[in-house]
Amino acid sequence: MTNCSATDCTWLTIGSGIATFGPASVVLISMVISIVRMVQRRRAFWVPIIGMVVAVLMTVLCGTVAFMTIG
Repeated sequence: MTNCSATDCTWLTIGSGIATFGPASVVLISMVISIVRMVQRRRAFWVPIIGMVVAVLMTVLCGTVAFMTIG
């Protein structure tokens, strides 16, 4: 990858933005899905677990993209 210059920091912006706001949105979505499943009287214990794993992976991968952009 190329280094981030003053005019082109798109990957840095994308990576840091998703690493910042992505996990919170994944956790909120998993909470909504688990509430809907509980209202429907279906098993929902696995939804927050998968949501947290996806949130951690999203943070690590997008943080890596942002770090690689800096060079």
